[in-house]
Amino acid sequence: GSVYEEASFFYSLNPLSSDSIQIAMQVPTAALDINYSIDGKNVKGTYVISRDSTERLINLDSLYNYDILRPEIYSLIHSLNFDSVTQFPIKVFSPEGMSVADAEITYLGREIVDEGYGKFDCLKVELKGGGIIPDNTLWINEEPRRIVRVYVPEPELNIVLVHFSN
Repeated sequence: GSVYEEASFFYSLNPLSSDSIQIAMQVPTAALDINYSIDGKNVKGTYVISRDSTERLINLDSLYNYDILRPEIYSLIHSLNFDSVTQFPIKVFSPEGMSVADAEITYLGREIVDEGYGKFDCLKVELKGGGIIPDNTLWINEEPRRIVRVYVPEPELNIVLVHFSN
């Protein structure tokens, strides 16, 4: 079945920090609506799960020990300098699971990726999700920096860049 997800992330600029998260996710048999506000590491809001004619509402007001929000993880991976960092442990807050993953980002080396419309000399990076968020392998082109491919082993998902313009 298909998964439909719409997400919005709001930030404060001074200092740069996450302000709130809104996620609406739907699969053929269920829906999830998340509306969190964030103050420091305190997460407040609602988490609503709907299935058939049943709805479960969870009010959240909890302090979490995390470094980054799950929706921000790809921006972080995209910007790391792997000349100086090869392993990067990080605590990731997952809004969907209301939990913190002890994740790790590991630089695996370089690899040439050919997606049929061009060859890219990529950084190969692994994200281990600590059992909370899915493990991923990413191939990132360096000049310009862009994610060319993402592989998720379970459930198996292969995402590739199909078009770009200069």
